[in-house]
Amino acid sequence: MGTHGFASCFARRVLTIGIVCVLIPLCLTGVSFAQGSLDINLNFLTGIPSGAFGDNVSNTALGGSVFVGYHAAEKPIVIGVDLEYFRYGKECRTELLSPDIPDLPVEVTNRNEMILAHLLIRIQPNLGEIAPYFDSMIGFNYLYTRTSLRGDRRYNDIISTTNFSDLALSYGLGGGIKIKVLENIKLEAGKEDYVSLFVDLGMRYLFGSEAEYLKEGSIQRVSGEVNYNANKSRTDLLQFKIGVTLMFRFSSL
Repeated sequence: MGTHGFASCFARRVLTIGIVCVLIPLCLTGVSFAQGSLDINLNFLTGIPSGAFGDNVSNTALGGSVFVGYHAAEKPIVIGVDLEYFRYGKECRTELLSPDIPDLPVEVTNRNEMILAHLLIRIQPNLGEIAPYFDSMIGFNYLYTRTSLRGDRRYNDIISTTNFSDLALSYGLGGGIKIKVLENIKLEAGKEDYVSLFVDLGMRYLFGSEAEYLKEGSIQRVSGEVNYNANKSRTDLLQFKIGVTLMFRFSSL
C-alpha cells in the first residue's frame, strides 16, 4: 500500500475511534441530543516547532485541520475530534530512472509530514455574534518521512514509500474566537433547524512526547547506500489557525 493509501486508511481509523470516544462520554453522562448543534470547523494552520523540536527543525510547518464536535443545547461544552496534517520539510531532486535510460529523468521527493489526532473538549460560553472559546485536548502525533517518485509534475506519484516514522503522545491547551458572518439560515421549512457561519481565529500549544524523526538533510546517500540521520527529542508545537465553522443547530438529532 502506498503512503497516500496508508495515510487515508490511518485517518479513517482515527476518525472512527475518535467518534466512538466522543459518543461514549456523552452517553455515560446522559447528555440529551435534543436541540443540540453540530460544529464542523475547517482551518488553515501554521505550526512552529518549539523547544528541542524547534532546535532541530527550523522550518515553519504548514497544513490544515478538520474538527467535528457536538454542542449540547444550553451547555457551554463542545466535545469532538480534531484531525490535523502538517508538512514541515520537503526536498526534491532529479535522477535517471536507470543508467541505461539516460533520456528518462524522474523527480524524487522526500517529504517530512505529521498527522495529529486529538479528542478535544471546548468551553464555549457564548454563542452570540462574537464567541470566545477555550480548548483542552489529548491525542497523538504521527511523524513520518516518505519518498515518492514521479515522471512528470502533472501526474500523481508513480510509487512512494515511508522511510521513517514514529508516534508521540500529544496534549495541550488553546483558545480562540469565532465571529459570526452569516446569521441563522433555516435548513427546512417547518423545522427549527438552522445553520450559521463563523470565521474562526485561534492558537494552541501542544506538548509532544519524545519521538524520532527526520528533517530536511537527514537522508544521506553515499555510494549507492542510504543513511537516515534521525533526530530524537520532544515534539512540542505552537500553532496558529484561521478558518471557518459551520454550526448546524437541530431541533433533534
